[in-house]
Amino acid sequence: MRHSPAGHPGGMEDDHPMEAAVPTVRVVTFDQFEDSFPVVAACGVGRDDFRRFGEVVARNICDLPFAAAAIRQYIIDCTDLPLTKGLRASSGLFSELGPRTRVEPILG
Repeated sequence: MRHSPAGHPGGMEDDHPMEAAVPTVRVVTFDQFEDSFPVVAACGVGRDDFRRFGEVVARNICDLPFAAAAIRQYIIDCTDLPLTKGLRASSGLFSELGPRTRVEPILG
């Protein structure tokens, strides 16, 4: 949901509570994204898509520790990830893709 906050006429802000604190985390390079996304989604991608993808991933990564702490869980398991049923069903396709996504920059 989008709204214009008080004192900021015309300014559009996202309702996400942690938006200002979302760090810039590069999960994949643009080349990796450009190569793998069309294989998975059967469509072309551009730099704007890559930027938005990065924002969504960074936001969700930042939400995981809060979700885990809310249920007093300090280890995030694969089953805790917010994956759709369709994504879970086609996860085998992702393992067949070329370059692997590096998790060290995310976790570091």
